[in-house]
Amino acid sequence: MTLERSLQNVQDDIDSGDLGKARDRLHGLIGTYTINLELRPMLAEIYWQLQQPAMAGRYWYLEENKTEQMEKACACFEKSFNHDAYSMLCAINFKGNFERIKDTYAGKRILELNAQTKDGKNWFEKKYLPRFSKPVDTRVVKKPTFSQRVRRIILILAVALFIICSCIGAFSIIYYLSHHG
Repeated sequence: MTLERSLQNVQDDIDSGDLGKARDRLHGLIGTYTINLELRPMLAEIYWQLQQPAMAGRYWYLEENKTEQMEKACACFEKSFNHDAYSMLCAINFKGNFERIKDTYAGKRILELNAQTKDGKNWFEKKYLPRFSKPVDTRVVKKPTFSQRVRRIILILAVALFIICSCIGAFSIIYYLSHHG
């Protein structure tokens, strides 16, 4: 389904008064069209109508030209996270290609919040940059400890002993049956 058709479905849901369904559709669209920042204010408007100002502020937060209503919602959003920049960045959860928005108000706002993070928590560099910069090998290869190596050797020896004993037992049964049968 195209974005235009999906947005028409959202509008149909709004017109029929089903704001919950419209909200859910917009969440799905934001997940699919991560770079499309025009979807966020639409979702914010629905949250405002649902009388959830903190959630509305979450989706209006990256908007440059805010109305008084938007400012109130954004203040409510900030207050709900005790003005903690790291938590707010995690809640905003922008997953699009930052290179495409870095010179916009939204991009600058994300960088500004990132600069305000405390205690060595750097959301942007830990969560975002690795996805769009050079590939980073995140696999951690740990050497097995001595006890893990010993256990592995014992397990291999036990399996080998079981196979040898099974073969000896099978040959013994065949020998017995062939001579006493």
